Amino acid sequence: MQTINITPNPRILEVITNNPMPPINAICELIDNGIDSFGGNFSKSEGNSPLIEVNLPTSREIDNNIGKIIVRDNGKGLTRDEANNAVKAGYSGNEPIGKLGLFGMGFNISTGKLGKKTIFKSARKEDKKVFCITIDIPQIVISNTFDVPIEEIPKPYDDYSGVEIEISDWWEEGTQNYGFIKKLVNIGGPKLSEQIGRRYSTLLRKNLQILINNRKCPIFHHCVWDKKRSVERLKHGRIPARIDFSEILRTEKRCFKCGSLIESSLLNCPLCYNDSNIRITECKIKGWVGIQRFDDVNRFGLDFIRYGRAILIDEKEAVFSWVPEETGTKLKEYPVDGIYGRIIGEVHIDHVPTDFLKNDFQRTSPEWLEVIKYLRGESSLLPETQRQFNEPENNSPIYKLFQGYRKVRKVGTTDMYIGYWDESKGEPSRINRSEEKELYDKFLINEPGYGPGDDSGWWALVERAEIRPTPEMKECPNCGMQNLKEADRCASCGNVLIPKNCVECGATIARSDLHCLHCGASQVPEEEEEWICNSCLRKNPPEAYRCRKCNLPRGTMDVLKEEFLKENSNLIDYLCVDSLSVELPGGVSMSSLKLFAYYVNDNIFLQRQKEKFRLPAVVHYNSNEMHIYLDRTHPIYNKYQDRPEDIISMEIAKWIRQNYEGRISPSDIPLWSISNLYYLIHSQIWAERIELDSEIITHEIKEFFALLRERLPNLLEQDAQRIYENLDEHEQSSIIVQLHRNNLIYKQKELIEDGGYLEYVPDELMIHIFEEYPDKFFDGNFWEEPYEKLDVPDTQILEKIKKEISSKYQRCLEDMLSFVEYRNPDTNYIRKIDQTLRMIKEHLNYQRKKIK
Repeated sequence: MQTINITPNPRILEVITNNPMPPINAICELIDNGIDSFGGNFSKSEGNSPLIEVNLPTSREIDNNIGKIIVRDNGKGLTRDEANNAVKAGYSGNEPIGKLGLFGMGFNISTGKLGKKTIFKSARKEDKKVFCITIDIPQIVISNTFDVPIEEIPKPYDDYSGVEIEISDWWEEGTQNYGFIKKLVNIGGPKLSEQIGRRYSTLLRKNLQILINNRKCPIFHHCVWDKKRSVERLKHGRIPARIDFSEILRTEKRCFKCGSLIESSLLNCPLCYNDSNIRITECKIKGWVGIQRFDDVNRFGLDFIRYGRAILIDEKEAVFSWVPEETGTKLKEYPVDGIYGRIIGEVHIDHVPTDFLKNDFQRTSPEWLEVIKYLRGESSLLPETQRQFNEPENNSPIYKLFQGYRKVRKVGTTDMYIGYWDESKGEPSRINRSEEKELYDKFLINEPGYGPGDDSGWWALVERAEIRPTPEMKECPNCGMQNLKEADRCASCGNVLIPKNCVECGATIARSDLHCLHCGASQVPEEEEEWICNSCLRKNPPEAYRCRKCNLPRGTMDVLKEEFLKENSNLIDYLCVDSLSVELPGGVSMSSLKLFAYYVNDNIFLQRQKEKFRLPAVVHYNSNEMHIYLDRTHPIYNKYQDRPEDIISMEIAKWIRQNYEGRISPSDIPLWSISNLYYLIHSQIWAERIELDSEIITHEIKEFFALLRERLPNLLEQDAQRIYENLDEHEQSSIIVQLHRNNLIYKQKELIEDGGYLEYVPDELMIHIFEEYPDKFFDGNFWEEPYEKLDVPDTQILEKIKKEISSKYQRCLEDMLSFVEYRNPDTNYIRKIDQTLRMIKEHLNYQRKKIK
């Protein structure tokens, strides 16, 4: 038998197979080699599409040490010498620039980790035979020789071409790679196909097909808004929801044999001593960054792609963190106002080097740092941080998106988020997460208006959020007056719209009439039988006016009954949970619960007439559904400041304890206290809504002051110069210092004249200006609350009310500033400031694009 020698270094195969690598990366290494075989051409050839097939053994076959991994492509195949070099451990003859797989090191690590024995097969169309090289790692170690057998076998058919890699003989227990193949197989065919499809989607879109156990890997599409969508920001203008880019960062001279960077003055590679492989290459970045149509805790961030394979998926750390040079402390910049993010993107950077296992890019390389600088700029994304450390202006793509879409404050077109008009709140509200999932399901099946290339259906839901629904009307046939749909008599002419017949004379009267307008007969039927009290269910004789048990008048409706509550309540969409499940103590599995929350109408108290106790909530159960009705006027909400989430969590905790009592082990009983269950529900269900994080509140306060400061030049345009002249020397000096820190001292005179200096006034001075000119901030200018437009004829009372309004807002501003400066850790104080911030932001005029 003929042999070839694959020994670059003694025992290298035994050593390199112990390198750490995620199981899916091992398969990706072999897929990369198949992709390289097509040479970047993914068009159909002689009727065949470029195809890579991966077949994996079953879990049972692995347990019995049988089965094989087979990875095959229908590319052009390799020559005998190319095949020899391909399997050499550490071989560096493959061009390291412009390819994914490179065989060599990555091939040996991935195959060696998956199994002990690898058979490498290859042939071209013009070859008469298939070359087969067998690498048996234990046999190599035992024989102490790296001469491995090569043989030729017949082609399966005449025009066969491509490479096939067959791996078998799984590592036994006690070896370092034991269980590696099992971890790969346990991912499961559907999930593995989905993950492979995500990594190679940019190539799958070019006609390449990858099959995992005959399952086609799906093409992944980002659920991104179209570039024609945008938001308007006062300072930054129109900011599109998707920013595309394609830019050559620089050109460089490289050796395509060893990958070395060559000085422009040199003609030969200093390592290879050859000029035939030296080329001028473009270091190019292309792709896009944009806004996802929904926000998510995990599904956001950028995909970084090299030659069609996503090396990093949903990367956040590199683009959403910043380290100011002055402190050296890393700051998380996005998301900072909550836990949900929606900035996404695809960034192609073929020139940036990766580590040798392609788990990550080389993050200290100049190429990587250059890419990050292009994407997110040379300064913080947070304006406050920029000002604090005197950082340069930032115009990067990520910075623009951050300024436009930092968080969802206003559902609808203002912040570009889907929602609906909430009649109970009188403002737009976001839809719940289960509805978002339904929309994403439509996206996945490419339903018209919802798929990757068409966001019109999603956009219609964004616009819908700002449209107050008009009540359904009907026209009176007699006078043409428009009446509400439920009206049974015309409000203008009295014509009957919904008729019934008088029980006595048969005349036509309105449905709600209790007495006939013609004969005066009562329309309320007389009870001749026993009647049942709606409250206590006691049967009473026909002549009884009041219930003989609870003394309630006959016909009194029990407001605590579900039938009554459903008729007299409004659903609180943002407190409903379609599939509520909590991770319970002791590993107990909880079946999902559907939660429906309602506010009862304000004229209804959750209280029976005879009983003095008024309830904050009433709960009704229906199979796996919980319907909870809340009386928002109850003192527990407005006097004692409990939140609806608190009451709901308490009721769910009680329900869990009652339903899972029999599954609590004696040792776990302390873990099943109502207080602990209450905490688990709070932390797992409501954390995003109710978490009192002083850092988040601090960021929101700083953001509010930044917004106010940004609006000042327009609010005070006519008075800006006079305001500056009336400031004392210390206050004027504080403004000059801020202009200097922002490199604007040379424009000092111009900024004072046109009011531009107001964007740089310190927070404390800004509050002082508000105190002097409160009339400039109300009546829809910054806050919607009326001030000069108050309709109060008595001048003294008017001035008193105006003083109370301005004083209230001033105290709020001072409390917020004090919180930022002194950071009191007391929970009650944090809650107070959170409520202060919510109150002062409640009447902000977010809709105004310009302030007149």
